[in-house]
Amino acid sequence: LSIPRLAQLFKQQTGIPIRRYRLWHRLYLTAQNVGLGKNLTDAAIDAGFTDSSHFAHTFRAMLGMTPSYVLSQINKTRIII
Repeated sequence: LSIPRLAQLFKQQTGIPIRRYRLWHRLYLTAQNVGLGKNLTDAAIDAGFTDSSHFAHTFRAMLGMTPSYVLSQINKTRIII
């Protein structure tokens, strides 16, 4: 199975490209790590982001808001694992 064929089959089955899925999964892992008590930077790096800038850019692109905005709303935000 070639890489392009795998990517094609993945998109057919899920409706999203494999790269986008990997980014969503990394965001999920980051939220999970934060819920377990890690700080945001360490959680993002442990999830596979290269640095905090990469995480922040991906977070904003995928969710339409910055991580700092979400953390400023911590009383209104719940992370459920």
